[in-house]
Amino acid sequence: MWMTRVSIRNPVFATMVMVALCVLGLVAYSKLGVEQSPDITFPGAQIDIQYPGASPEAVEREVAKPLEEALNTIAGVERVQSRSFEGRVQTSVEFSLSADMNRGMQEIRDRVAIAQAQFPREVKPPMVQRFQGENAQPIIVAALMSSNRTLRELSMLADLNVSKRLGRVEGVAKVDVGGMAVREVRIDLDPTRLRAYNITPAEISTALNAANTDAPVGLISNRYDDAMLRVEGKVKDPKQFVNVVVARRGDLALTLGDLGTLSERERELDSIARINGQPAVTFNIFKQQDANIVQTGEAVKAAVEELRKTLPKDMELRLVYVNSDFVKHSLDGLRHTLIEGALLTVAIVFLFLHSWRSTIITGLT
Repeated sequence: MWMTRVSIRNPVFATMVMVALCVLGLVAYSKLGVEQSPDITFPGAQIDIQYPGASPEAVEREVAKPLEEALNTIAGVERVQSRSFEGRVQTSVEFSLSADMNRGMQEIRDRVAIAQAQFPREVKPPMVQRFQGENAQPIIVAALMSSNRTLRELSMLADLNVSKRLGRVEGVAKVDVGGMAVREVRIDLDPTRLRAYNITPAEISTALNAANTDAPVGLISNRYDDAMLRVEGKVKDPKQFVNVVVARRGDLALTLGDLGTLSERERELDSIARINGQPAVTFNIFKQQDANIVQTGEAVKAAVEELRKTLPKDMELRLVYVNSDFVKHSLDGLRHTLIEGALLTVAIVFLFLHSWRSTIITGLT
């Protein structure tokens, strides 16, 4: 019982040790990570690929199957599952629990790069993400709305201002924006004219891509400096597309305007958001893997307050769902429970021992 003997002979030393342990405990408590649930992330990855305009059957045949064949060669993979939709495919790769996910993610990216060479040219670059577990759910959902503004006006402000400001908050991993109205250029081809000139839509697409590019043409050098020469061929005004020559038949140059019509309009909405029946643009805010959910949530709410001061008076930025507040309230309840338990323990010890000195010693230990 050397510890007891040292403490009795050196009461000041024993008191200082106990105070130091209490201070260290309080500091450690303040730095504890906070999550709604334990950090359980299953080994695996999600691959999202966009194939605009393709049917689910074409997506499965031209993208999903080559991708699955490439992924099935990775060691440690237990299951590969794909879901094909119109214009996109989602593929999930599940590994065994003992797999090294750092190495697994690198192998997935390598196999995806190999399979990408077989995809049609219209396929967008794949997005590969590791399973996020608890971080797959947003910590805060906000909405930008107005009673007399158009969805297009809301979308422009959301894209240029709100989403960028929220994405700069410390601890935020990404901000997904939903319900936005996006402008697009639509080309409606005349099938009768296409058959008359024996032109396919693929030829027109190739011609438009070739005409709408910036290309380097050379380098000018002298004794002092070098200058790069580039031809700026990109169309500045979408209406200029009608003057692009897409095919030649002898001496006849056929422009896009000869074969169809061009119109600017809003793209068909991928998602629709409504708050109390009013159109809105939503922001799903996700935190980083190691970020404190409560601190990140408070920082996001502070950024929302700053944005509200800069918005027009007829626009409202509303917090629809705040998961960080739920975690904060749960943590406050746990803190109160710990304090109540400690006080009850001290009171019960005093009732049995009837000695403040013994009660204090027992309470500190």
